[in-house]
Amino acid sequence: TGNTTSPEALGGMQQLGNALAHTATHTERPSANANLTWIKGSHTYKAGAEVWYQAQITAPPTGVGLTFGAGATSIPASLVTGAYTVGFPYASFLLGDVTSATQYAPVDARMFKSQWAMFVQDSWKITRKLTVDYGVRWDYATAAQEEYGRSADLGTNVPNPAAGNRLGAAIFQSTCGCTFVSNYPYALGPRLGVAYQITPKTVFRGGWGVAYGFAPDINLQNTADVTNTPSGVNAYLPLNVPGTIPQPVWPNFSVSQTPLPGAITSGFLAYLDPGASRPPRQNQWSAGVQREITHDFVLEAAYVGNRGVWWSGPLGYLNQESPQLFAAYGLSPYSNPADNLLLGDALNNSAVIQRLGVLTPYSGYASSNTLLNALRPYPQFSTIAVQNSPTGRTFYDSLQMKGTKRLSHGLQASGTFTWEKSMVGIRPNLFVPSNKSLQATDQPFLFNTNILYTTQRDWFSNKVIRAITRDWGIGAFLQYGSGLPLAPPAATTTNYIGGSEMFRVPGQPLFLKNLNCGCINPYYDQVLNPAAWENPPNGTFGPATGTYYGDFRSARRPQENANLSRTFRIKERFALQLRGEFVNIFNRTQIGNPITTNPTAALSKNAQGQYTAGFGVINLAVSGPQIAPTYTQNAVVGQLYQLPRTGTLIARFTF
Repeated sequence: TGNTTSPEALGGMQQLGNALAHTATHTERPSANANLTWIKGSHTYKAGAEVWYQAQITAPPTGVGLTFGAGATSIPASLVTGAYTVGFPYASFLLGDVTSATQYAPVDARMFKSQWAMFVQDSWKITRKLTVDYGVRWDYATAAQEEYGRSADLGTNVPNPAAGNRLGAAIFQSTCGCTFVSNYPYALGPRLGVAYQITPKTVFRGGWGVAYGFAPDINLQNTADVTNTPSGVNAYLPLNVPGTIPQPVWPNFSVSQTPLPGAITSGFLAYLDPGASRPPRQNQWSAGVQREITHDFVLEAAYVGNRGVWWSGPLGYLNQESPQLFAAYGLSPYSNPADNLLLGDALNNSAVIQRLGVLTPYSGYASSNTLLNALRPYPQFSTIAVQNSPTGRTFYDSLQMKGTKRLSHGLQASGTFTWEKSMVGIRPNLFVPSNKSLQATDQPFLFNTNILYTTQRDWFSNKVIRAITRDWGIGAFLQYGSGLPLAPPAATTTNYIGGSEMFRVPGQPLFLKNLNCGCINPYYDQVLNPAAWENPPNGTFGPATGTYYGDFRSARRPQENANLSRTFRIKERFALQLRGEFVNIFNRTQIGNPITTNPTAALSKNAQGQYTAGFGVINLAVSGPQIAPTYTQNAVVGQLYQLPRTGTLIARFTF
C-alpha cells in the first residue's frame, strides 16, 4: 500500500489484494437437555438438566504486509526547491523497496466456555381454589478462556521490565501457573408461584424468582505480528537483504516487554475482571388479578418488577488514581478545579515542576506525558480497558394490563398496555458514588394490539358470492408508545477526572418545536433549544455521562401494519393460501432524531441556506434502537424519514 500526502508523489499504491482479510473461523455450540415429569395425587413433580457448550476457533492465515512510499525513490531534501517531496511509490514497488514490512504469524486459538443447569419443581394443588408452584434451579457457569493458554491478561502484581519493573505486565495462563477467572458455582435460583381463585371469575396470581443469564464471552488477547519500519529520512527496506522480513513467534509469551519505556498505551492488552465468569442475576416478582368480564372477554392487570445485578457494565475501573493518592501529593482535583486542570499538564511543564518537583515514575518515562498519567497505579498505561466487569445494575417497575377477546362471531383481539420505568446504575469513575438514571431504552407508555377478523359464511345467500367472500382473515397490528430518551449533550469543557454532561438551565424549554406536532421542516427548523444547556466550568463536574431525562425524548414512532389472507382447500391433501402483508397502512411520515451534541457550536448551512449539521438539527444518519430497523436510512441531513407504505403478496401451494 502507498501512503503519501505530497502532491508530487503521484502513483500512490492501493492494495492489490488482501489475503490477510480472510480468516477461517469455526463455531461449536452443542447442547443437550432432559426432563422427567411424575404426577402423584395433587402433586406434579418435574426435574431436568441442561448443558450448553460454546467454542470459537479462529485461524487467520499467515502472510506479509508491505507498504510502499515515496522514500525509496526520493532525493535529499537539500536538493529540492520548496517544501516538496520528490518520489514515486510505484517506482518503489518496482524496485522492491518497501517503507515497512509486517510479518503475520498463523494465529490459532480456541475460546470456549460451558454452562450446566439442573432444576426440580412441584406444582401442588392444595385445594380446588389454591395452587402453589415451587422449585429451584442451579446453574454452573465455567469461565470463558483460551484452551491452550494463548490469551493474555494484565498481571497486576507482575514486574514489567520495560517499565523499570513497575508492576503491570502481560501474563498467560500457559506460563503463569495461575487462573485468570474462576468458575462460578453459586448460581442458585429459587422460584415460587401462587394462583388463587377468589371467585369463579376472578383469579389472583403472584410469583417470585431469581434467574441467571449466561456468563459473558471473553475476547482473545495476543499479538501475532511484527513490523520492521526503519527511522530516518528516506529510509526504506530492500527486500533482498536478509532480516528485512521479521519473524514473529506465536504464541508470543514474551510480550511482558510491552509497552516500551515511556509508552502510555497497552496495545492489545486489557485487564480481565476476576469476576468475569459471574453470570448476570435477575431478582423478579409479580402480582396480578385476572378477571373474566364476559364469557369471551378476559382482562388482566399486574405489577411486574425486577432488580438486576452483575451485568457486564461500564463501571469497571483499574488505572484510576484514588483521592488518597492525590492527597499524598497535596492535590484535590475532585473539589479544586485548578488541581483538576493541572493533571493535564506535562511533567516538564513549569507549573507541575513548581508544584510537585520533577516526577519520574521509572527510568525512561517521557517527561512529555501528563501528570495524570504519571500518577496512575500503572503509569506505563494511560488507560487500560477492563473486560466484563460485573458491575452493571438494572431497576424495572411496571403496571401491565392485558385484554383478550376470544373468538366469537369471527372476531378475536388482544391488547396490552405497559406503564413502566426502567433504570440503570451509572457513575463517572471508581471514586464517585454510584447513581441511577433512566435506561436509553426506557419507554414509559406502550400500547399494542392484535386484531383478527374472519369473514362469515352467512353474509350472503347467493352461493357464488358466499364462496368468494367467506373465510377471509383480516388482521392488524398496531403499536403506540412514548419516544425513547435523547442523549443529553456531553460537556465540552476540560475535566481530567471523569466525563460528564452539560447542566440543564432552569426555566429554559428543551424544545423549540414539539417533535410530534407534524409541523417540522427539517431544512430550516432547529427543534432543540441550545440555551437549555450550559457547560460546567473547567475542572468541575456536570451530571455523570449516561444520565437521561424523562422529558427529553425523541418523537413517537407508531407501527401500523395489516394483513389479508385466505386458504383455499382444493382437495383433502391440496391447499392454496393467498396472503397480503401491508406495512405503514396510514402512510405516516416520520422524522429522525435531532443532533444533541455541542449546543455552543454554530449551525452549519449549505449554499441554499438549509441546515446541514448542528445542535437541534434533524440528523438522518440514525441507527440502533432509536429508529426501527425497517426504516429507510438516509444520510442527507434535512430530509424527512419515511417508512414507505408497502405491500407484499404471497401465494403458497401445499400438498
